[in-house]
Amino acid sequence: MIAFPIVTLRCEGAALLFLLELRATIARLRESITAGIISELRFKTEALSRGYEVFDPVHPASSADCIIWKPGSAPLLIQVKKARRTKAGTWRFAACKVRRKKAETVRTYYNHYDFDVFAVHIQDNGQHGFVFIPLKEIRYRECLTFRVGTEGRGLNNWEKLEIKEVGDE
Repeated sequence: MIAFPIVTLRCEGAALLFLLELRATIARLRESITAGIISELRFKTEALSRGYEVFDPVHPASSADCIIWKPGSAPLLIQVKKARRTKAGTWRFAACKVRRKKAETVRTYYNHYDFDVFAVHIQDNGQHGFVFIPLKEIRYRECLTFRVGTEGRGLNNWEKLEIKEVGDE
């Protein structure tokens, strides 16, 4: 009879720990989702200011965050990603779909038809910019770490998006 209250206290303690961990996880998820939405809105605003038309996909589970188009260019499906600065001073972003399944992280590669270009959002000392990386260059990578300005990954390299339509001279 004495053991029952001790077991109950242990269960209550475990439940409390679980709830505290769940609350912390939800807070981190909320921060991540908010950062992603802000990056998408910054990209769309910048694209509009540069003369692009911006379209949102109807289906919320679409791999493309938006479609941009400028007369004389081909429409492009864009996946916006927020980059994080590493301790080494490089930038890193997830180049795959990341989801949680129970206690496990599941990463899935994007298909070649999901979208055309990653628009990687860089925020540094209050300054914002984008680095554009075609999906075909890094399709089978879980993440990418890079330095801005190397390997054709210049900040605000919008000229990479100026792909003329087939048949144009």
